[in-house]
Amino acid sequence: MYRYMPLTLLVDEISPDKIRATVSHPGSITANCLAFIKLGLMPAPVKDKTIGGIFILPAGKYVCIVVTATHPQRMADGMIFLDLTNREDLIPEIGEKFRNPALEKKFLQTVDHIFANPDTHSRFLLAINKHDFFST
Repeated sequence: MYRYMPLTLLVDEISPDKIRATVSHPGSITANCLAFIKLGLMPAPVKDKTIGGIFILPAGKYVCIVVTATHPQRMADGMIFLDLTNREDLIPEIGEKFRNPALEKKFLQTVDHIFANPDTHSRFLLAINKHDFFST
């Protein structure tokens, strides 16, 4: 079995309960999207594969929700990472918040994929971007 070094994804904030992390900084969004594209987890361009401007993908133990860009020079306007591995009770509630059957279905499929593949849970590490390495 191969052991992978976790890929670091940049986030702006991680909730105190460590369930949700948000990304709104354009540089962090771009770095994360490029990593997902390189790994084949996300198409380029992503706009053609969205449901109502939302793209949902599994990223290790995280459900990654990407809000596609309104600005033509950006890859996305925001990202949310959800770690639901120890909070299965939240899954139905979160799914209902989409208010779109296709998005809810994609969310539930993504969660199922994550739970069915525990060997991938350590592939990504979230880190708060405290340094502005990327200009906006």
